[in-house]
Amino acid sequence: MQVRFLLATTAATAAVSLLPLTAQAATIRFGTNGIQFSQDTTIQFTYVGSNHFYESSLAVYEVTGGSPTLASGGLLFQENKAPNTSGTLSLICGSPEAPSPCTVNFTFRANTLYTLGLSNFNPNSAQPFQPGLSPIVYSTTSFNTAAYLDPNAGTLNATPGPYQQAVFGSSGSTGPGYNPGLFTSGIAALDAGNSVPISFEDGGWNGSFGPGGTIIFAPGGRNDRDFNDFRITAQVIPAPPLLMGLLALGARVFFRQRKSVRT
Repeated sequence: MQVRFLLATTAATAAVSLLPLTAQAATIRFGTNGIQFSQDTTIQFTYVGSNHFYESSLAVYEVTGGSPTLASGGLLFQENKAPNTSGTLSLICGSPEAPSPCTVNFTFRANTLYTLGLSNFNPNSAQPFQPGLSPIVYSTTSFNTAAYLDPNAGTLNATPGPYQQAVFGSSGSTGPGYNPGLFTSGIAALDAGNSVPISFEDGGWNGSFGPGGTIIFAPGGRNDRDFNDFRITAQVIPAPPLLMGLLALGARVFFRQRKSVRT
């Protein structure tokens, strides 16, 4: 009777260990309002591709005091040439040269707010259109405000925002009628254990001119709005399941009990 009770308890415990992620570690935010988990959670990010003329890098930023700051070990992917130029794109995956596919793990601390930030550098920029670095665009909409560069004064001036610069649950689209507002959260797919596509609108110069002939750099959603400029996927790496270990423990106890009964 004791053995049966032990095995039943073991099976129940094992079943609990296989419950969906939502029953173990709720995802508080995973979308355009931020990234946050109720307990330490490791996410595996996979580079899918890019479709723009920048050299870009994607990193995790921790939100402290209401502002994003590069997280320790937060660099995920870094291109060292523009993907739309001739030659082979060399991608740095975290710190080593990229394996194929290029995947990087990052552990988000419990109850800490994060965001993803895409930095975009135009190596062919020249005066008076410096700097070649376009303003960072974030996966969290509230951090994206449009800005423009006055080539004469060399200053950045804020214009109204914020604007959505990333989609969760979509790889973007080049077709007409695409609505990024439909893709603001990947919580359901992430908690179900599925891979969540995330894609950015890079927010570079859109060819428009501001007051006095200024060059407009947009995070501002004023560019082509296809949201396919830099594409990745994200998936939770679950803790090792306890089922096999618990069943092995139950079996050992069972045979030990049988042996003691026989002797």
